[in-house]
Amino acid sequence: MSLILSIKKLFDDQRILPDSDYAIKSVDGFINYNTVYGKMRLTEKRIVYFDHYLALGYGHIDLASAQVQQYTVDSGFSFWIGKHASLRLGVKGEFFREKKIQESQNTRNSMGYLEVGFLL
Repeated sequence: MSLILSIKKLFDDQRILPDSDYAIKSVDGFINYNTVYGKMRLTEKRIVYFDHYLALGYGHIDLASAQVQQYTVDSGFSFWIGKHASLRLGVKGEFFREKKIQESQNTRNSMGYLEVGFLL
C-alpha cells in the first residue's frame, strides 16, 4: 500500500511517471463498400484484378482501465492474383476515448497493413 502512495506522490509532485493506458484486445464489425473495380495486365497471359474498398466499423476495445467504444475507418486495395491468391494493402484508423490518471482524452491509432491470402 505504501508503494502505491509513494508512486502517486511522485506523480503528483514531479510528474515523472507516464500517464497512459494500453489496449488488451478489441472486437469490431465493419460495413464495407467497394468504390472501384478494375484489372491490370502484368504479362501477356497474366491479369490481376483489383478493387478499392472503404470500410466503417464499430466495436469495443478492452483497455487496462476499462472497456470503451471504438470507431474504425479502413481503406485500401485488394488484388486477386489468379484463382487462389489474394493480396490486400490498406490503412486502418481506430478512434476511442482513453482514460488516464489526470484526464480522459480522445485517442487515434493508425496502422498500415499487408495481408496475403490463399483461397481453397
